[in-house]
Amino acid sequence: MIDKNKKVAFLGLRSLPPTGGGSETFAAEIGERVVQKGWDVYVYCRNHSSNGKKLSTYKGIKLIWLPSLNNKNFDTPIHTLLSALHIILKNNVDVVQLGGVGNAIVLPLLKIFGYKTIVIVDGADWDRDKWGIVAKFMLKLTAKITTASADKVICDSQVSQKYYKEKFNTESVFIPYGGKIPEKFDQSVLDKYGLVKDRYILFVGQLKPEKGVHYLIEGYNGAKTKLKLVIIGKNIINSYSRELKSAASSNPNITIFDPIYGEDIESVLAGSAFYIQPSYVEGTSPVILQNLALGNIVLVNGIPENLETIGDAGLSYKVNDIADLVSKIEYITDNLTFVKREFSGKAKQRILNIYNWDNVTDQYIEVYDKLVNQDEDS
Repeated sequence: MIDKNKKVAFLGLRSLPPTGGGSETFAAEIGERVVQKGWDVYVYCRNHSSNGKKLSTYKGIKLIWLPSLNNKNFDTPIHTLLSALHIILKNNVDVVQLGGVGNAIVLPLLKIFGYKTIVIVDGADWDRDKWGIVAKFMLKLTAKITTASADKVICDSQVSQKYYKEKFNTESVFIPYGGKIPEKFDQSVLDKYGLVKDRYILFVGQLKPEKGVHYLIEGYNGAKTKLKLVIIGKNIINSYSRELKSAASSNPNITIFDPIYGEDIESVLAGSAFYIQPSYVEGTSPVILQNLALGNIVLVNGIPENLETIGDAGLSYKVNDIADLVSKIEYITDNLTFVKREFSGKAKQRILNIYNWDNVTDQYIEVYDKLVNQDEDS
């Protein structure tokens, strides 16, 4: 008798190959490695996110494309429901992995049909300013559904793990997000964007209030520094992004770029003098990990999630404290060589020790195996 590969399906994503999103990067990095370990991996993708290219496989991962409603509030739940129905009717997998509590609405349905389920949670997602009243209510509801129905809850930070224990009395598994050491730096990329190596401070992320970009601009404007400020973020047309652009336009040393992907963003990150993460609502930030992997100087807003991510490999300022942010920008600017020497090695080692994609994958496979073996042993 020939043994068949075990199967795991990832739900709640947009598409592969990844185009900058943390969840899609996670699926690509983990999925490829899980395939190499002998599992079949299925990623459910949204038709409207295909950009006209619907690959059937990506790095050994099987891609399944389904329709959805391209709307902020209904896109994810509708696509996740259709994905769950596809699994039940056509794709009998061993484990279903849901990225985020917003997808947990399908857990009771999957439970009825006996599927083993995992939900990856990211703290109090309903605190994010991008959600309206209805969406916040639904996220809180699905968090309760998650803790009641999922076979396993996974947190990518110990801060989130503690939160779910205290708020929902739920035991979870801590498995960090991953980072990797980039392979090369391309000077021509900086030339393309008009940047000079080690002559700019960088932020990369969505232009939404909880990312704290308004604090970053205010702090930068108050600091004495000859370094430019480069902000790379999705161009969402709303009052907040208009305010950011208005504030940035008053200073010729501030530049806002649309998202930059692939090898280009790695070179832009590597070329920065240092990186600032001003977010005040956050999980484990993939872009912080990417900077640590490069050995970059990282300065973060001192919320617990950011502090956990950097450990002793970066610097922080008091939560939302503009004066302290100004002080830290000036200190790093005036002591770049010293600060780089102090933190670069620690940063790379932190990725190798904790946020290593190979180790992260092994931890996920251990969870998969335990869930599958529960059925085989029963």
